[in-house]
Amino acid sequence: MAYPVALRPESFLCFSPVRSKRNARSPRFSMASTIRSSSATKVETPKKPFTPHEERATFISHGNTARLAKEHGDLKLAQICGIIASDEKRHETAYTKIVEKLFEIDPDDTVIAFADMMKKKISMPAHLMYDGRDDNLFEHFSVVAQRLGVYTAKDYADILEFLVTRWKVGDLAGLSEKGNKSRDFICNLAPRIRRLEERAHGRAKKAPTIPFSWIFDRE
Repeated sequence: MAYPVALRPESFLCFSPVRSKRNARSPRFSMASTIRSSSATKVETPKKPFTPHEERATFISHGNTARLAKEHGDLKLAQICGIIASDEKRHETAYTKIVEKLFEIDPDDTVIAFADMMKKKISMPAHLMYDGRDDNLFEHFSVVAQRLGVYTAKDYADILEFLVTRWKVGDLAGLSEKGNKSRDFICNLAPRIRRLEERAHGRAKKAPTIPFSWIFDRE
């Protein structure tokens, strides 16, 4: 099972604690490549249920990055990521309320869309990023984020549990057969993710170090 990394590379690459040792051109190339790929590739995701998950994930990841930056003495980076985290929190609040209303109006279709999204797995837009060399850049970036505690499988499960509780998915009644199956799938998913969490953390710890062009191939 894949877990998305909800962190914008430019958030810390452009204001890195090792600013004098970073390759300014490489992250810009990665960002431009991601934008081009996103425009050219049709990524099918149910928009509304996906957005609250994405916004809460980016709130968590930028908050954790702010904390790590502060611990390592880069107060400017901590401030930047803290501002982004606050902004993402406002987005999360708004979109969560929108989906909450959708559950009130059309619980059957909404829970089916939610389950469909989780079955397909959430792919953040950055999964298309490319630096001109590493075809698995996002995967390698994800491993580093998991290892550092920026965004982890635990966060992924926590977000799902939060949304299931907030939207009272387990209490939905009067659904179609497909709606009932979708509700049960969603309610049982977070515990499954938690069982896989330890393995994901172990893989991240054992993963070989990879050079990143963003910081002149430092590992």
